[in-house]
Amino acid sequence: MKIRLLVCVGIFSMLAFLSCKTESYKEILLCQTEKEQISFDPDSIKEFVTGQYVRSLEEAGKGMLVPRNSYKDGTIRSTPIEDWVSGFYAGTLWYIYELTGDTSWIAPARQWTEVLDPIKTYEGIHDIGFMMYCSYGNGYRLLKDERYLPVLKQTSETLCKRFNPKIGTLLSWGNLADTATQKYHNTIIDNMMNLELLMFSAKQFQEPYFSDIAVKHADNTIKCHFRPNYSTYHVVEFDKKTGKIVKQETHQGYDDNSDWARGQAWTIYGYSMMYRETGNKKYLEMSSRCADRFISRLPGDLIPYWDFDDPRIANTYRDASAGAIAACGLFGLSEQVEDTVQSLKYYNIAIGLVNRLSSADYLAKDNYYKCLILHSVGHWQKKTEIDCNINYADYYYMEALLKALDLYDKKNGNK
Repeated sequence: MKIRLLVCVGIFSMLAFLSCKTESYKEILLCQTEKEQISFDPDSIKEFVTGQYVRSLEEAGKGMLVPRNSYKDGTIRSTPIEDWVSGFYAGTLWYIYELTGDTSWIAPARQWTEVLDPIKTYEGIHDIGFMMYCSYGNGYRLLKDERYLPVLKQTSETLCKRFNPKIGTLLSWGNLADTATQKYHNTIIDNMMNLELLMFSAKQFQEPYFSDIAVKHADNTIKCHFRPNYSTYHVVEFDKKTGKIVKQETHQGYDDNSDWARGQAWTIYGYSMMYRETGNKKYLEMSSRCADRFISRLPGDLIPYWDFDDPRIANTYRDASAGAIAACGLFGLSEQVEDTVQSLKYYNIAIGLVNRLSSADYLAKDNYYKCLILHSVGHWQKKTEIDCNINYADYYYMEALLKALDLYDKKNGNK
């Protein structure tokens, strides 16, 4: 009865949003003095999630190819394990196991995790934190399988080879063998998300070297990646020898000075994580200021446009993945900030994002899809993965869903 009552309260809020001509859902949430409730039935969502990934596993490629996209015609596009998104599929399977408690999900989660083993020494990409912490990291967190620890340590060592002490950041893009003679050193805002692996390894293996690099990277990103309004540049290019900034630009946003939504979401999540791991309040302040910027630019129904400065708004694409990533970061912030009004704001917007992503507008409920979330934008500049499913949207939706249900259960005495 309690679950039904609270779900009904959430549905009432959504109906108010849909019927009110003067107020948006965002405005309703920001004006509330109590915590927003989930507007979906948890049991129905669990059934949907498991059903979609049972079907996905039936069609998934074998060996060294990992599902990346699912399409309306029923096909799945797979990608090599060297692709930066290769860890998200396994991570989603681990999250489904966590959501359901059903041990039958462990075997496929292990399978799609352990196929990534060669990545631990791969020097061709900076995103091995995404690739291995989302897969091996979640596997270790849930099972405490000691066999996963050497893989995570080796991956951390490989990642640290990309650190340039002259600049104080990890190199983005390129195989280390190929970039050794290059004049410039690129760092992208996405790289904040790879630091969680280093912070984990520093504690787990008592190796301060890992956290020292993570802290230096986070600190120098603050110095170089942000505009006065707390929006972020996607890419900063440094002179490798002098450490000076050559240019600040975009690779995936609308233009060099635009506010790319997913980049802003990486920032909220990344600095909230760094505060959690270090207790350094400058990271909390950075995450909060970036979150405030992000929230201020959200449309009334919450799901962000792929770039907040695309001149075609409101006739351009949404990025559900950015919404899911931001929700994860906002849940963290809601428990970290001391101000109760600010905490409520972050919590309610996070719940609001999960509610919208859990609606018919974004769930892949067409019978042919074998995924969870639709309407993300991968690389607008290259015109690839526009308005489609991408596996990291599923991954961060699952993480946000777990956070929403965990906080919901705690609030209502179920835990």
